[in-house]
Amino acid sequence: MREVRILCSGVIGLMFAAGTAAADRTMVVLLDATGSMQTTRCDNSLSRFDQSKLDAADRVTFAAMETGGLSGVAVFKFSGSGTGIVAETAGFVTPFDAVTAINNATVTSDLTPLANAMCSVIDTARASGSGATTTRFLEVFSDGGENNSVGAPCAGPYSTTNSPPFDAGPPASWQNLVYERTTNPLPAVTVDATLYHNETGCPLLAARIDPETAALTAAGRQAPALSAPATDVDFFSALATATGGNFTDVVDSAPVPVIADLDGNFVVDRNDAILLARLRRLSATTQAIRRR
Repeated sequence: MREVRILCSGVIGLMFAAGTAAADRTMVVLLDATGSMQTTRCDNSLSRFDQSKLDAADRVTFAAMETGGLSGVAVFKFSGSGTGIVAETAGFVTPFDAVTAINNATVTSDLTPLANAMCSVIDTARASGSGATTTRFLEVFSDGGENNSVGAPCAGPYSTTNSPPFDAGPPASWQNLVYERTTNPLPAVTVDATLYHNETGCPLLAARIDPETAALTAAGRQAPALSAPATDVDFFSALATATGGNFTDVVDSAPVPVIADLDGNFVVDRNDAILLARLRRLSATTQAIRRR
């Protein structure tokens, strides 16, 4: 995959240097930079944060090479309190500059204001572009575990139901507030979510106390029960489905899904290029038929 990333990054750089026009397609990338993202995955010994940066850079790279490309990308990370948002780019930049910003991002040892961070960047994504013809993407890379959103715009308790639109209260759950804010107002934003988490296949991680749990304990607070009734898998998968996006579940003990791995063998190679070419020909044929 390293060679694929280098090749694709070079193609993006040449594309923008040559002034190749892109359609009005914008992307906002949100990286979870909280304490638990420092957890080392037992599959490849990378931290969740370092893995998320690789995944985010791949997503930007391949989206820039899709038909229409990307007209601008904004990168943010979050941690701490409030919305916890930190801008890693000065507004919307080229995909090449966005990948550079993602690669340079650092993680912090802090808590997770996931709800307010999500509502902040969905507003940024919705306000991007030039109008109704803009295609807007929000790419979220997180290990979940909301524990530090307070007050407006989207703080609330955990939902007592595990299906959308989640518990509307009163008080409304944070999952409901984020879901309604993301899915109801126009213009539309497609949400792609990647969730990193542990299962019993990685016992050393299960026994480890992450920095967030330690900070909550020191403050006399408890970490949320993430297994019920509404899990992060329930929330992110419902959000992606409702907006026409994709949900990717990355378990610490399992290989990471590879973008553009069309045949599912965890390698991007000639076979995937052939499959992609066939899909593009099929898509072009379908569009030609529709125009007749």
